[in-house]
Order: sequence, then C-alpha cells, then structure tokens
Amino acid sequence: MARRLTTQDLRDPNNSWPIEWLRRIARYPHENDTWLGGTSAVIANGDPPESLAPNTRLSCLLAVVETGNLGELRLPDGRHVTFYFLYPLYTEERDLEDEKGIEHLLRLFHQYEISTVVDVRRLNVARLDGPRRRASDPR
Repeated sequence: MARRLTTQDLRDPNNSWPIEWLRRIARYPHENDTWLGGTSAVIANGDPPESLAPNTRLSCLLAVVETGNLGELRLPDGRHVTFYFLYPLYTEERDLEDEKGIEHLLRLFHQYEISTVVDVRRLNVARLDGPRRRASDPR
C-alpha cells in the first residue's frame, strides 16, 4: 500500500521530481508564449538528458494525449483544454521513439504493462526491443 507523502518527503528530490516536472510542463507554454501541440511530445532533461532525480536513470518525459473520455475539455468561452498522460522515459526510449515512432514505443509500453504511475526502477523497454535486448542488463 502506498503511503502518503509528507511535507518533509517533498523536500527530498527523490520524491518531489514528479510534482516539480508537472509544474514545469504546466508553466512552459505560459513562460514561452507557445503551446504543447500534437498527439505527443518528448521533453528531455537537458542535452544530453540527465536523470530526473538522483534515485533514477529516467531522463525524459513523454506527454501523450489522453484519447478516452477525459481527453479534452471545452470551456464555456469555446476554448479547448487537452489532457496528456505523462510517462517518464529512459534516454534509450526517447531515442527509440525518435527512430521507430511513438506508436512503436506505446506498443512496447502496452506489451510490458508500463503504467503512467511512476516507478523509478521500471523496465527499460528500449533494451527489450529486438537486438537491443541484453540478458545481462534487463533494465
């Protein structure tokens, strides 16, 4: 059973990075006079990407439009709000998405039951894809 994060827990970057990145992504369009568009976007933590927190090798985020009932909201003034799922990615997964496309990466996520719930030690599906697979390093 998951425990509730305390204020003290959130002072630790190992715990607070998902919330901090949600804030960064939410502010990005406003601070840069732009928008997140399309069905997906990959946001890297630098170039080359660095880990999102000390306790993980995840280094990027994949924003994918929610295609179900909650995917879009129409505001009373006619504007639309689009909702995204966020998947933390390993750099190799970002590279795989660039090479083979978003649909390929999402199929692997489905195949290996990768959740949008953050797991800092989850499988790296890029290393399980075809010749990239290494028995000595399944993560």
